[in-house]
Amino acid sequence: MILLPVFCMVVYSAPVFGDVDSDGSITADDARTVLRASVGLTQLSDEEKIFADMNRDGRITADDARTILRISVDLEPVPTVDNHIYIPSCGMDADFVIGDVTQTAVNENDIVCNLTLMNPDNPLFMGHSYNTFRKLPDIKIGDKIYLTINGETKIYTVTVSEPGSVVDNGTNIQGESTGTKLIYSSSVPTLHLYTCYVFYGRWIVLAELNS
Repeated sequence: MILLPVFCMVVYSAPVFGDVDSDGSITADDARTVLRASVGLTQLSDEEKIFADMNRDGRITADDARTILRISVDLEPVPTVDNHIYIPSCGMDADFVIGDVTQTAVNENDIVCNLTLMNPDNPLFMGHSYNTFRKLPDIKIGDKIYLTINGETKIYTVTVSEPGSVVDNGTNIQGESTGTKLIYSSSVPTLHLYTCYVFYGRWIVLAELNS
């Protein structure tokens, strides 16, 4: 039996794994919700499932509820997630490094995130198609992207996912269907993802921050 004290919590300023109701704190209520979901007594939304699946095995179980409960009473630390991208729809689940998107950096790392080419609200991600970014063509409009930068998790919704062509004298990539360019500073915080794909050529994905 799992006892659920209601008087303890761990408070955070941004969504983190374990904060199933996204109220900024990890509490026994979160654990109770997950436990009930694990036995079919309540249904979780797709977003709630993301933050409830503590061991990232794709299932909601009593083990997830137990982990959340232990975190709520400081018996276990929150899983450390510094720089991470998670896209459930295509199974992308990977860490990345922050830095300049040079050829050397992309060659030496799975995914590279640049925060200065446009601005921090419009990060640019690049990776080779033989690594994690081989899944970019599987991403669909409307899919959710869970992005953690420096420990803060934000949720984005995909607005563009399509092949691209080189434009502007080789300095940009433009979507072949929408005409949207990969590199531009949007007034709405937007993720910009890019890879060169063996079968599709170049591929871009853009995703806007959920309000």
